Amino acid sequence: MVLTPLAAQVSVDYLNPRDFAMRPRLWLKLVSDNRATISFGSAMGYELCQRRLRPSDIGILDLSPWRVAGIGAETIRPEPLIQFADNLAPAGFKKSAFVAGYGMAECSLAVSFSKPGRGLMIDHIDPEPISVFRKAMPVEMSPDKKKWGIKSFYFVSWCLGGENIQSL
Repeated sequence: MVLTPLAAQVSVDYLNPRDFAMRPRLWLKLVSDNRATISFGSAMGYELCQRRLRPSDIGILDLSPWRVAGIGAETIRPEPLIQFADNLAPAGFKKSAFVAGYGMAECSLAVSFSKPGRGLMIDHIDPEPISVFRKAMPVEMSPDKKKWGIKSFYFVSWCLGGENIQSL
């Protein structure tokens, strides 16, 4: 991610992790002020922004140009991201901007992605068949059908370069 802007000869705003941890709303201000179209952060970063967001911030932000809100670096929990998107919708943020990416830090970063523009695609998995049959079984979720122990994961359907990923 660091070399791509250099090769494409585009400007980049870098927010020091220490500054971000102290003032996470500054990230949203940079995206808004510079009309950024692509910005990546960790799932924890989106959650931290969500927790520190003030109602008064929403009125001064314009996040409508943000078309790729990349997420990676650790387990991606859907709930904080849904809250983030819902709270920032009045500022122009679109849920469809979320692009989840999983990688193998030892080899390379972000080897699999969700397709840009698709937004939040979530798989709900029942852990019981995993322990009994060693097979992940998706379940349909609805507000009236909550089941204890169901795990939710972002669905990532696309591998960089059209490659296949196999877990051994």
